[in-house]
Amino acid sequence: MNTPMKPIPITAAKRVADDFGYDQVVIIARRVGEEPDPCGEHVTTYGRSKAHCSVAAQIGDFLKFKVMGWVSERRETNSIARAAKVRTKRDAFNRLRKAIRNHDSVAAEKAWEHCEHYID
Repeated sequence: MNTPMKPIPITAAKRVADDFGYDQVVIIARRVGEEPDPCGEHVTTYGRSKAHCSVAAQIGDFLKFKVMGWVSERRETNSIARAAKVRTKRDAFNRLRKAIRNHDSVAAEKAWEHCEHYID
């Protein structure tokens, strides 16, 4: 298939709602097994009101992340931030460990100040 994949506009989902009488529409489109790539998936949601829109979006997110296995940008960002916090903690405790091994009480006290709030 040579037709490029394009995002499905919300207006297409609105047309489905209008033409077929629905309050919420979730469209899932997939291209699979293309050689060579591109393969891909797309989800478009629509709701007639803010409440219906919110529910359709929740359904779309559930399908994307729980069923289809997408990774959210927010989750990636959170993972990066979490890894940075772990590195920061590890570095602080490594400085403390080094100061103790070197019998440097001034450096140990300073390093402990950075570590102390991680234990409380």
